[in-house]
Amino acid sequence: MNNIESRKARWFRLFYEKICGSEPNINILHRQYLAIYQLKPQLKEILQDFRGVCLDFGCGKQPYRTYMPNISRYIGADIAPIEGVDLVIKDNVLPPTGEIDCVLSTQVLEHAQAAAIFAQVFDRVKTGGGGRIAISVPFLYHAHGLPFDFRRFTKEGLSAWIESFGLKIERVQTQGGIGSTITILFLSWLDANTTRGAIGKTIKLFGLPLFIPFTFCCNLIGIALDKLDHTESFYNNAIVVARK
Repeated sequence: MNNIESRKARWFRLFYEKICGSEPNINILHRQYLAIYQLKPQLKEILQDFRGVCLDFGCGKQPYRTYMPNISRYIGADIAPIEGVDLVIKDNVLPPTGEIDCVLSTQVLEHAQAAAIFAQVFDRVKTGGGGRIAISVPFLYHAHGLPFDFRRFTKEGLSAWIESFGLKIERVQTQGGIGSTITILFLSWLDANTTRGAIGKTIKLFGLPLFIPFTFCCNLIGIALDKLDHTESFYNNAIVVARK
């Protein structure tokens, strides 16, 4: 039974990624599209100004490395020794890096059990040189990456936390509004409830031709509702750029 379920899951993933793309290069047909549709262009603009040695803390598959054309050296750090990771973090200790000029950390802080490890990161940023730091975190978003999901930040909370390290806030931006926030949560809930057991996986696999256009419609509605939301209170993500 497990082999049958794993084959169904593999077929679903391959077919789904063929049509909807795979993270971070996903299109509007993907259930997570609204989680990054504003984040990616904002990060691309911010990272154009990064120069010198950059530490990508929690780099994963390094989705934003190409957004930094002006850096002289890229250092990818993560807890998993996957391809492309230069430094593997163990026991909340960041391996030696030497001085760095800038730091990027996207969707990582919520997963760090000991958030104080970021003190090690910030300590290595050059002082007096205007070292830049960009951190993005979810605010209104479902629990994910369990059991390593520990916190959520408002933009004010993230700014205050960064300032507690003696850093100076340069820029604060949010992503999404009521439309994308509700859509992300709803589609994630729907996905989670069709991933349980053999019956759920079968429904999910054969219902895919209906689920994809349904997702497309939901995403369009979410984008439209975002344009009507001027409250700045229902965002799903935030970015803070700071200097040392």
